[in-house]
Amino acid sequence: IERHEVRGRAFNLFHHGGYLLWRFQPDTTRLPFIDVHQAGTPRLRHLYVYALQDPRAWRELDQQYRFDWAVLPRYLPARPNLLDFLDADSAWALAFADDGGALYLRRGGAAAAQAQEYAMRRLRAGDGSEGGMLRAAALDTVARRELRAELARTIAGSPWNSRARSVAARLDEAAGDWRAAAAHLESAIGQRSTEPRLRERLGIARLRSGDPAAALAAFEAERRTDTRWPDYHLRRAQALQGMGRRDDALAGYRRALAVDATAGEARDSLASLGVR
Repeated sequence: IERHEVRGRAFNLFHHGGYLLWRFQPDTTRLPFIDVHQAGTPRLRHLYVYALQDPRAWRELDQQYRFDWAVLPRYLPARPNLLDFLDADSAWALAFADDGGALYLRRGGAAAAQAQEYAMRRLRAGDGSEGGMLRAAALDTVARRELRAELARTIAGSPWNSRARSVAARLDEAAGDWRAAAAHLESAIGQRSTEPRLRERLGIARLRSGDPAAALAAFEAERRTDTRWPDYHLRRAQALQGMGRRDDALAGYRRALAVDATAGEARDSLASLGVR
């Protein structure tokens, strides 16, 4: 916001308001919409709360105040939520995102020049937008190249980049570049990311890149993170098979037969080993 001279009418969550006031004082061109005191009419506070989860409330609030920029945390409780609404709205451009937050700029507002220069064409910040983003990249080489470039920009733009690295790893996985995927996933895990199943994905990447011992360590770490992880016995058996521990792998596949989510794959693995 400071580096690129973003000014105008802001939208923010109330718990960011005090920081924005402190950070930009005495600049009156970057005042927050709301702060911890939550001043305003009951109607305004109602719209503020529902704008985070209801596109109609957001449109009404935005029509009333015509925000120039919006800064939002990456984790909002509802699905879909305001991140997804802004991702889908051509009037807004995602200009920056890291694990902590996302900055959107109105294309026709006070930050229109910055929106034109820094708008992400492919990257999205909402959880509900990730699937569509990856499907577009899978079907279109131009979209995939643009998304990779924007992910690289996002990773370089903040040290808190585990979510961007997770998406970059998805592209590497789809391309069969398992070493690159593992590097991104290890970095994300090192940042204590809350993204789900990163250690499982790291284990698969290590297994596919020819390091079953490292894969086993990752699978064990995933199990410690989630003791109810349903794929544990299957993944552990795959790593043990890669390490040449056939009897241990067979025992693991038999345990995986008792889990609905892994029974089919376990059955196929036993058949490939000549066991029924």
